[in-house]
Formats: sequence, structure tokens, C-alpha cells
Amino acid sequence: MRKSILMVMILVVSLLTGSAFAGDINIHGSISQGFLKTTNFNYLTDDSKEGIYQFNEMNANFSSRISEKLHIGFGLSSRNLGEFGGTEVELNWGYGDYRFRDYLGVRVGRLKMPIGLYNETREMDMFRTCIILPPVYPEAYRDFWSHMDGAGFYGNIQAGPLGTFSYQANIGTEKVPADGGTGLYYNERLRALSADISRIHVVDTMTLLNLKWETPLPGLELGQTYFDMGTPELTSTFFHPALGNLNGIIYGKDMAITFSSLKYDYNNFGLAAEYFNFEFDSMIITDDGFKLLASKETKITGWYVNPTYRFTNWLETGVYYSEFYPTKGQRDDEYLEDTCLSLRFDLNPNWIVKLEAHRLKGYGYVVQSHNPTKDFSSGDFDDETWSMYAAKITYNF
Repeated sequence: MRKSILMVMILVVSLLTGSAFAGDINIHGSISQGFLKTTNFNYLTDDSKEGIYQFNEMNANFSSRISEKLHIGFGLSSRNLGEFGGTEVELNWGYGDYRFRDYLGVRVGRLKMPIGLYNETREMDMFRTCIILPPVYPEAYRDFWSHMDGAGFYGNIQAGPLGTFSYQANIGTEKVPADGGTGLYYNERLRALSADISRIHVVDTMTLLNLKWETPLPGLELGQTYFDMGTPELTSTFFHPALGNLNGIIYGKDMAITFSSLKYDYNNFGLAAEYFNFEFDSMIITDDGFKLLASKETKITGWYVNPTYRFTNWLETGVYYSEFYPTKGQRDDEYLEDTCLSLRFDLNPNWIVKLEAHRLKGYGYVVQSHNPTKDFSSGDFDDETWSMYAAKITYNF
């Protein structure tokens, strides 16, 4: 995979360099530094109750127009949020883009995943008011939700009095780092079996369809996303009290995510709302064919409402209320309610400062390894209501 990424980067850089004589190379990106502090529970790391500065992100995007219809580009990123990420730079996206008509274009390479309203642009602070997105956009699973390697089709369809329809349809696959958030949370889910995941690979084709409708009502946009996540295979070691140490594979089957989205803008007022549904089956089969965990169906749902208002050209505020909860296959107490207040200060066209406070109830996404003094097996806490505070400064270029 790393060789493939390197080859793509070499190819794109060569093309961009060659195209410099035919047109301009556009370079833009952002650098941010944040601070995160929680009460009662550690979140995303084992010391967030003390406050952490491991909350930074760097992005650089390069693009160029080769001809009227052909564009190429790539983006590099590095992020660190608590235990996830670090100093490693990765290819966030990189593709060739050919636009046949307004209603049909094709992209080939590493594609961003257009899930819901914000996943495709979540690295770009200027496109939203809040720092931490609602729980339907899990920070821990960004390594799985970020991009896929494959091909995609997209376009806009003008429908006269009905408004404008746009679509993106991507197919591809990906290899997820085992030491990221996805690996950690799967290990936590299988803590009773002492799971230690060493490899995550999607063996089947992933399919993602994103539809948007700019309605005849000015400012109102509706959207729908369907994401078939293929069949992830997670290679791991386990320990069973009767069988001892084992090697095997965790299979994710029929994994599908749907998002229903609404966005409305009127003068200085904005409103975003989304409903999220995630369903999948999972099983564990050891190397000698023993079914360590029979097929288990899981369903998770969530939603949020997020109004915002811009008071001046330098001050914007927003609030959101979100609920995220299991409806099948998990404990009922693994829910998360999040009430958030955000302040955004646009100091100038390049600098943005944000402050944020959350009041949370429940402990979805909160894990035992980050909170060793708490007993998550019982789910009986006196302090299930907790707070989170965040600050972030971003420079956009």
C-alpha cells in the first residue's frame, strides 16, 4: 500500500510540475493547534482529564488544471488527537479528474469519502462553527472513514423548477492502520477475549453513494448517503480460558451506514440536522476453523440538530444537541448525549479561533483502557454526566 501511495505521489507531482508551464498550481491548506480537557472520563487518550495539547492538524493541498476538462491534484495531511495520529504524513487524497459534462465527471485515485454533510471536508475548519463534530462523526474512526482507493463518478443535474441534483458514486477499497482508532475500539469491544489486532484489510469492494438536492426554496439542501463498507477482515490474537492463545480473523459482514441530511441557510442563520444508522454483523473464526464468536448483529443510530448564527463578520456562534445510542447488539448504557456550545472568531481571512464547551451524558466512545479505574463491565457509574472543553486556533492558506 505504501509503495502504491508513493507511486501516486510521484506521478501527480511529476504531472503538476509539467503542468506549471500550461497553468497555475493551486496550493492551499491549514495548520491548527488545539487544547482538550474533560471531566470524570478520559476521552481519546488516557490523560484528557488533565488537559492535552496533542490536538493538532496540518493539511496541504495541490491541484492544477491540465486542460479545460482535466484536473489533477493531491492532499497531504498529518494529525494528532490524543492517542490517535502523530507526526506521520499521509496521502489524504490524490486523483485525476476528468469532467465530460456538467452531469458526468470521473475521478481515479485516492478519493475522499463524501459521508453526510461534513466528512469530506472535516479537516477544513472554515466550513463549520464547531471544533468537535457531533458523535455521528466519530473521531476515533476517522482512519476508516477518511478515503478509499478506487474510482468515482459525479455530476450536477439541473432540473428547472425542481432545483439542482448532484451526486457522487465511489467504489474502491482501503487498508486501515491497525494501531489507529478502529483497531483500538475493536480491541475494546473484544476485551473479554484479550484481542490484539495486527492487521485491518477490506477484502470486498466498498461502495459509497452521496445524493444532494438543492431545493427550489433558497438555502435549503437535502441529502442522502449510503455507504457499503465491504467486508473488513481484522487479523488478531485472542485468549480463551479453555483454549488458551489463539490466532484468528474478525469478520465484519453486511456493514452499511446511511445518513439523511438537511442544511438550511438564510442570511446570517444556518441550520444543519442529520440522522445516522449503522448496521453490521460480526464473527470470529480462528485459524483452525473454530468459530470463537458466532454471527452477532449490531445496530447503532444517532442524530443531531445544529443551529448557528453569525452576529458580525468576525463572530459566529452555534449550538448542537446530539444523541448516539445502540438499538441492538450492545449494552443499553453505551449511549452518548452531547449538548455543545461553540464560539468562532474570524480574526482575519486567514486566522480562526474557536472555543467550545460540551455537556455529555453516557459513555459511548469512552473506553476502559483510557479509564483503568472505572468498571465498564457493570456500566453503573455515579458520574455518567461529564464535561468536555476545547479550544483551537487555525491558520488557513
